Amino acid sequence: MNNNEARAKGARITIMETYKVKFQRISVYSHIDDIRYRIILDKFIPGYKIDADGQVFKSTVNYIDILSTALIAQTIRCIPNLGIIHAYLMEKNLRGTGKRIGINAAQLQAYLTDADVTLERTEFHPGEEYTTTDGEVCIHKFDGYTTNITDIVITANAESIGNRIINCIMLGNI
Repeated sequence: MNNNEARAKGARITIMETYKVKFQRISVYSHIDDIRYRIILDKFIPGYKIDADGQVFKSTVNYIDILSTALIAQTIRCIPNLGIIHAYLMEKNLRGTGKRIGINAAQLQAYLTDADVTLERTEFHPGEEYTTTDGEVCIHKFDGYTTNITDIVITANAESIGNRIINCIMLGNI
């Protein structure tokens, strides 16, 4: 059975789409369950919006909303040097304040502004299952997209900043 036949029988077909974008800005906002980051993109991609009546509708958006922990983890996966900086900040703050505080939105913005980024997005719908990072199986309550960052090419300036920070960490100058 092909995708068209499956759709005709009422099946939902999961399709992952890839987008090449530039990160322009990262802002921070609070949500029910965590701090989230909104990343402004240089172009519009498919997404969902909420109208004045609270109804979700499909549109195009020039941003992605992402949990802060997800952005940090996906960015470190693509840029290992950022992981060194994040680990250093986490340990320094744990030792100094007892709090797990690593890299933040302002630091990410300084590092990721104008980066060329590859996003993989998969649309989901109400009633579909997903698994959290803790292994809990949940059900989507609304339409949306799961976004994974699969590649990041940072600017020469950002690479230089990162290298200088790592040199300072290695020499004990921070």
